Amino acid sequence: MIEDMVRENLTSEKPDERERLVVSITGVYYGLINHYHINKLKFEPEIMKTEFRRMMNGIIKYEGGQYYEQLWNFKMGRS
Repeated sequence: MIEDMVRENLTSEKPDERERLVVSITGVYYGLINHYHINKLKFEPEIMKTEFRRMMNGIIKYEGGQYYEQLWNFKMGRS
């Protein structure tokens, strides 16, 4: 379900490029959730959103030397 939501909100028309981004984005998401769970940290949505965006910044801005911000159009608001 998470992968479908991510896939539907990416604007890339190239399927292989889109799938790489889906895997990257969901990997960061699940990694963050796992980190909080393993370390028994309190799930605080605003802090977690900020951390997620910070981690994603490197992935969406530069992957293979190409700028990807135009592909990142989630409706969740960005800071």
